[in-house]
Amino acid sequence: MELGIVFKLLNLHVTEDEMLWAYISFTSDGIFLLIQLVSVISFITWLNDCCVLEWFLLHLLLLMMYNASCMILLGFFCLI
Repeated sequence: MELGIVFKLLNLHVTEDEMLWAYISFTSDGIFLLIQLVSVISFITWLNDCCVLEWFLLHLLLLMMYNASCMILLGFFCLI
């Protein structure tokens, strides 16, 4: 809804200068909120990438330990 219509519906009598500052204020608020949204999405993506990498490395480490223990046990039973 247009800002001038809102002022008329609320029976607010504003001058042209006040109307200009209101438009500037609402526009800058929108720009600020968009920048904040991009920042939050970027941070969440970065945090997710870090956590996924840690879980991947832990999974890889456990898989290598399992394979090494299987090879040791297999080698031990082959010597018997």
